[in-house]
Amino acid sequence: MDLTKVAKINNNENPYGVPPAVRAAMDDPKAWEWANRYGAPDGGLNQALQELHGVKAENIILGCGSGELLSSITIALLIGDPKKKVLGVNPTYGDPYSKAAQIGRETIRVPLNKDYTQNIPAIIDIANKRAAEIGFVYIVNPNNPTG
Repeated sequence: MDLTKVAKINNNENPYGVPPAVRAAMDDPKAWEWANRYGAPDGGLNQALQELHGVKAENIILGCGSGELLSSITIALLIGDPKKKVLGVNPTYGDPYSKAAQIGRETIRVPLNKDYTQNIPAIIDIANKRAAEIGFVYIVNPNNPTG
């Protein structure tokens, strides 16, 4: 397969390559000043996000991709109660479902509609009827892998 002609958008691949501005930033020696440190200064990213969105620092979580954050959120919201479940659709990006299974928690998966959209009314209905069981509702938008 000629990978120069294929981009898997369900893997968040970019068909255009790395933009020149990003390449230039990566070549800047200051960009690598703290690359060898875990949790080192973030170059002002957190502050910039606070100002851009008008939120407090405690409302921002940064991570190495969505998988890390989703795993942490899943553990935080399910670990305290073995009866809690994740409610979402199927198929979708499965990290929370995998993490829930890994820690011995169940999932409730609503099939997609025939047009591949998420059945939000069904999710709301289940969430209302089974509220005591729901640790969190997981909705991916745009859904992956269906867009």
